Amino acid sequence: NLNAPGQIVLSGDSVACAKANELCGAHGHRATPLTVAGAFHSAHMQSAADGLAETLAETAMQSPTCGVWSNVTATPHESCVDSIRQRLVEQLTSPVRWSDQCAAMVEAGHTSCTELAPGKVLRGLMRRINRDAKVTSHDEPDPTHAS
Repeated sequence: NLNAPGQIVLSGDSVACAKANELCGAHGHRATPLTVAGAFHSAHMQSAADGLAETLAETAMQSPTCGVWSNVTATPHESCVDSIRQRLVEQLTSPVRWSDQCAAMVEAGHTSCTELAPGKVLRGLMRRINRDAKVTSHDEPDPTHAS
């Protein structure tokens, strides 16, 4: 995952990732192994991608009525549902181009983001990508919208 300037996430074979971690430290870079359930966004996910392709081929889809961005291309999805299906499958084995995507979104005029999960991860990443983007976090439920 290319998260932000200065922050990337490696995925793949555990031995290769351990070696990369060691080399990062040897070159003065900070590396933190993450506990994850799988080697997401790497070739190790190909069997899952194949299964997803089969499922999506049988799934009714419509062209989006608003802009939906692809983490694979860092651009808006095309309106063609077959292209969207393909990008969704590629998402499982391709790097997440988060930094490029966020920079492109800001360049396209999308300067306001909403973080729909607890924490401030998106806000921190956006500070590194483009400080002009405003990120609103929702750590706590809005009491004015409580039922």
